[in-house]
Amino acid sequence: AVYTFAFHYAKDKPESKVIDVELAHGLLGVLLDDDAPHVRAFRRYLLEQDVYRGVNLDQWLNFSHFARQVGTDFADYNEDGAWPLMLDEYVQWAQEHDDDDDDDDDDDD
Repeated sequence: AVYTFAFHYAKDKPESKVIDVELAHGLLGVLLDDDAPHVRAFRRYLLEQDVYRGVNLDQWLNFSHFARQVGTDFADYNEDGAWPLMLDEYVQWAQEHDDDDDDDDDDDD
């Protein structure tokens, strides 16, 4: 409930459908443990990607489900599943960056 509330509260206008990528990055850092599966990597992806300027509610809610359901090795990830495209692209990005060191804390919190 707090996770969903945070999205709605963070919108710059009540009629907005998205929150800014940088704001989503920061909120995820406050709401979710960076050591939880995918959180740190997804936050980094949000800042490094250049396709999305905002995160919509569907993407926001599905990331929470994704982080709980898909292991960090992506063995149980189904690319034909109903995940939003942003999460499919995150998986591709994460697999390409799997040898990067995610244990440093230089993600500009």
